[in-house]
Amino acid sequence: MKILWISNVCFSLQKFKQTGTWLFPLAQKLNDETNIEIINLAVSAKGNFHESYIGSIKQYNIPFYKKITKDNINNLNKLIDDINPDLIHLWGTENNYGNYLIDYQAQRKVLLDMQGLIFSVRKWYFGDLSFLSLLKNIALKDILRFRSSLLTKKHTLAKTENGEQNIIKKMNYISVQSEWVKNYVRFNNSNCKIFRTEVMLREEFYRSPKWFFKEKVSEKIIFAVSSCDYPLKGGHILIKAFALLKKKHPNLKLKIVDLMKKGIRKSSYDNFIRRLVKKEKLNCSIEWLHTMDAEGLVEGLFNSSVFVNPSFVESYSMTIAEALSLGVPCVASFAGAMPEFSFEKETLLYFPPGDVISCASQIEKALFNKEIALKLSNSAVKFKGIHNNADKIVMNQIRIYNEIIS
Repeated sequence: MKILWISNVCFSLQKFKQTGTWLFPLAQKLNDETNIEIINLAVSAKGNFHESYIGSIKQYNIPFYKKITKDNINNLNKLIDDINPDLIHLWGTENNYGNYLIDYQAQRKVLLDMQGLIFSVRKWYFGDLSFLSLLKNIALKDILRFRSSLLTKKHTLAKTENGEQNIIKKMNYISVQSEWVKNYVRFNNSNCKIFRTEVMLREEFYRSPKWFFKEKVSEKIIFAVSSCDYPLKGGHILIKAFALLKKKHPNLKLKIVDLMKKGIRKSSYDNFIRRLVKKEKLNCSIEWLHTMDAEGLVEGLFNSSVFVNPSFVESYSMTIAEALSLGVPCVASFAGAMPEFSFEKETLLYFPPGDVISCASQIEKALFNKEIALKLSNSAVKFKGIHNNADKIVMNQIRIYNEIIS
């Protein structure tokens, strides 16, 4: 069985630090341990067309085009015909070849895997912040490079959302990782066949020792990942909650895997975060960390006391899945698909999106109540043992491929 993947992820034998970290481990297992041949067609903004082998997986890199021409389509047609796959697996609606593959379904079977919902991103792009509050913190980048400003990006997402809806409405086969996404898909396309899948973790998370409650530490660490790119991720909510906690518990530290941007790269939201940190006098209590590979994340999570995701919406949240797999107590906003991570609300502590005091209160419970922390940790390990079992994920993916092809 030959499956052609079309994704925005260029596979590499180097440690992954970018998005799509779950794709390569799944491709490796399918390609090396089953009778399935995976070929990855990576749509990349860098470089020209070329082919290579990443381990045993054949990969084609094709350039990203904002506007796809007839020549681009003809070249892709020829490449697909040369590969002659049994099925095309499209990863994500944001792939700019997605609308082309709608019409291609007459020739070959196509499976769309939902990687996120653009409509939900646009709706909550500013989080709970007003445009005026961002305007007060306007940065030079927003003026000189207006096309990359938060306002322009949100406006652009409206066009992308229309494309997403068009793809969802016309695809025959769609796979999802959450009931929340499934509900949206089903509402927009009642005729498609929907498959439920789970996400493969990186090998480092499967073999890592599990988190344990640390009785005597000089400071307790709150850990978060990429919470300050834009307001949607709720970085300002976490920082405000942290400020409240610091007044009661001075020996706390917040570590965020997301470097503060400097100079021309700063946006209005970067300025907003900087001023918030300065106002709350937290400069010495927050550590901004470089983007990490899997080993770095495992170490950071293992040494932390609690992981927090304050996002206003998530269609899955890979960072929570990774934290739970280690047994790290987690606190998250009750938004999007994140409530689905819990056994009867025993796996995570939740707070209403944007509610600073509730966020701080839930973090405090996980930090200082050993009974609650251990209950969360044990439930998390059990939950992820069921939902991120690598062998079950592979077998389920094979079942989906077989059902579509047959």
